[in-house]
Amino acid sequence: MGAFFRNVSCGLLVLGSMISLTSSPGLAQTWPEWPIHIFVAQGAGGGQDSIMRYLADKLSTRLRQSIVIENRPGAGAIIGTQAAARATPDRYNFAVTSSAAMASNPHLVKTLPHDPLRDFVPVALLSKPGFVFGFEQIAGKNLARTHRSGKERARPHFRCY
Repeated sequence: MGAFFRNVSCGLLVLGSMISLTSSPGLAQTWPEWPIHIFVAQGAGGGQDSIMRYLADKLSTRLRQSIVIENRPGAGAIIGTQAAARATPDRYNFAVTSSAAMASNPHLVKTLPHDPLRDFVPVALLSKPGFVFGFEQIAGKNLARTHRSGKERARPHFRCY
């Protein structure tokens, strides 16, 4: 749980730094002038949505501007990222999706409606997910057997809890 909050704090720090740079007194206009729109390419209540709602609450207080979060799940994050790509590129629309979807979809989908490299600019890393892998040769039929098998075959690059 500590790593989660550390990553979220880093994301807030990066976004806060970007916001402070765009709101310097030397600029003629202030940002944001109207609500910020964030497309989340995952269903409500998912990991990305939870992180973004937490950040949006903190940012809207700091920016004194409302932040609208629109969940667009489905099709391996294509629906949400497509909606963001079609939105007006006016510094008020953002997309939140996984780096895996942005990296793999161009290779898996023949007619992707957007180009991740051309249509998007990375802004911040919000989190780093953890993974659990199981293999038929190592894993047993239940969790206890899998755990025992992992401890028996312990390797320096595997962790068994």
